[in-house]
Amino acid sequence: MVSQGLLFDQIITGLSIGGRLFLIAVGLSLIFGVLDVLNFAHGVLYMIGAYAALWALGVVSVPFLGALGIGFWPGVVVGLLVAGLIGALIEGVFIRRVYDREPSTNCS
Repeated sequence: MVSQGLLFDQIITGLSIGGRLFLIAVGLSLIFGVLDVLNFAHGVLYMIGAYAALWALGVVSVPFLGALGIGFWPGVVVGLLVAGLIGALIEGVFIRRVYDREPSTNCS
């Protein structure tokens, strides 16, 4: 027999994983609906922002750069700025070129 605590944990885990998948699907649908371009770089940008925030906090030491060790909130700001700058760079260099293209109907 399954205990009620285990059943509750499984329900909460399933709802949280389903919620994450829902947010990913909504985000991709929104980006595709507005821009007509599928941009899968969001996960990479989250990772870069988190890594930059950890570097700014002093948890991670990047070779030749050291670590700032400036505190939590300034570290979050550094992570947001780094992810935003790299996101703008990716959008300007790679994604902007495909905005005006027509969808390809050739399946070969």
